[in-house]
Amino acid sequence: MSSLYFNCRSGVSGDMVVGSLLDLGISAEYLSAELGKTGLEGYSIDAKGVSKSGVRATKFTVVQEAVQPFRHLPEIRRIIDESALPLAVKDLGKEIFWQLASAEATVHKTSPDKVHFHEVGALDSIIDIVSAAILLTELDVRYASCSTISLGGGRTRAVHGLIEIPSPAVRHLLKCMPTTRTGIKEELTTPTGAAIIKAIVNEYTDTIPDTDRKGYGAGTKDLEIPNVLEARLII
Repeated sequence: MSSLYFNCRSGVSGDMVVGSLLDLGISAEYLSAELGKTGLEGYSIDAKGVSKSGVRATKFTVVQEAVQPFRHLPEIRRIIDESALPLAVKDLGKEIFWQLASAEATVHKTSPDKVHFHEVGALDSIIDIVSAAILLTELDVRYASCSTISLGGGRTRAVHGLIEIPSPAVRHLLKCMPTTRTGIKEELTTPTGAAIIKAIVNEYTDTIPDTDRKGYGAGTKDLEIPNVLEARLII
């Protein structure tokens, strides 16, 4: 049994979560084999070491190799339920998707079952969320805590046009969480990252635990601060 602390000084996204957990010592080959139990095809994953403002981190990427359909929550649940993944992984994955779908449904004034996951990328969201569930279960994380979450600013282009940062879904997911605004005009926290945090975190604190087990997941952007998510594992 272990506990996990996320330091979200540069925000949080699905790929950053997965990268930070892989960086704690789990191989990409193990993750790829577990993802194969979903039966999903037409993609591959890549995990490589990169430097973000001098901080060495793991960059996790989903490479789409074939056209993928947009999926609704019931279909995603069916994919997870019919997979050969362990029950704990299935339950956690479905909980994260429920948080994400509920937030998007509130924003778009519809029901969670009718939400398309195009806002965060249909395939990316499935692989990021299921990967996070696989890795958290493999690490036997039973308790999770998180720092104040950094938010970006400005605007970003979504399917429906330009939207303010943080996006409406992120604002809904984080409405009861401690956040801080930064002067960075980029999206630092994504809906997928916020949904993972909401689903697993038990406590919010800026007291960083001392441990030798640290992992760093790289974001996509190069910022004036290291664009990484730090994960600290306490066993």
